[in-house]
Amino acid sequence: MGEQKLVLFWTMDWFPYEAAYPLAALRQPRCSLPCRFTPQRERLNDSDVVVFHAFFVDLAALPARRAGQRRALWNLEPPPHTKLVAWFVSNCAPGGGRMSYVRELQRHVHVDVYGACGELTCGTPGAASPDCYNMLERDYFFYLAFENSLCADYATEKLFNVLRYDVVPVVFGGAAYQRLAPPGALALRMVQLASEPTAYLAHLRWRGSRVLVHDPAAWACELDIVDWHGILGRCQRYDGGGRLGALFW
Repeated sequence: MGEQKLVLFWTMDWFPYEAAYPLAALRQPRCSLPCRFTPQRERLNDSDVVVFHAFFVDLAALPARRAGQRRALWNLEPPPHTKLVAWFVSNCAPGGGRMSYVRELQRHVHVDVYGACGELTCGTPGAASPDCYNMLERDYFFYLAFENSLCADYATEKLFNVLRYDVVPVVFGGAAYQRLAPPGALALRMVQLASEPTAYLAHLRWRGSRVLVHDPAAWACELDIVDWHGILGRCQRYDGGGRLGALFW
């Protein structure tokens, strides 16, 4: 047997699989070298191998590497994201102007449109299945979570469904979004993020420390939906002039 090696999991502080896959279980009798595993960063200089998780490593802040030390990248999923942006949509009516926004966006980048308003299909008409969202997570950097009405505090499943997956939603609506970018600037920003892994993954970092809770009854709490829809919603329409923008979640 060779000398025992020390393996440091640098990103174990977020690691959600520790309960199911404790480090002790990684000691495989078939390994040619005996290994010890640790999440303790203070053991950096003693470690023979440092393991970083693909989604949660900050490439701009890697620790110093001593001579002879090896590094490894950990990921439970295949390499994702070969396409830039997708949109699932079945309502092609002008509504709040999102169709106009997407047409303008398509002048700058390619947008894959699934459903009745595009040339691609996935799932049953009018509803994206879990398989469609899995495909989205596997293949795309971004998803257009665009509402069909631009009303105050109006955010729907178009956003909340995709938050369960490792894809960055780009929102467009009348909820509490910051009005940032016209389509041209948005397209440029998406292309930049797709080519900069650290900057892109920063938009998914929240998934390591937060849980999405779905409460179907919460929307109705102390809200007069009629007053909201007719008065308080303050609905508006995108006019193509860049007044409203889109924002990365």
